[in-house]
Amino acid sequence: MIKRDVLIGPSCLTAASEDEPLFVLRANDELAPTIVRSWAYAYRRDKQERGEYTPERIKKFEDAMACASVMEQWKHSQA
Repeated sequence: MIKRDVLIGPSCLTAASEDEPLFVLRANDELAPTIVRSWAYAYRRDKQERGEYTPERIKKFEDAMACASVMEQWKHSQA
């Protein structure tokens, strides 16, 4: 996710309630890609166990994994 795209929407940020708590990970945090991947694997496992691993949720998993890779690429490009 690129900042300008997330702020324009539609995105998880534009869909969030005005008073909904959020937690943001930025690519400049060296732990971010690992944390995003860990979340994605946990998300996939949970949805598979519940029998709720739909095409939409598969895409969410794949998008998270792609985001982790883009975070790494961006971080390396800043070095």
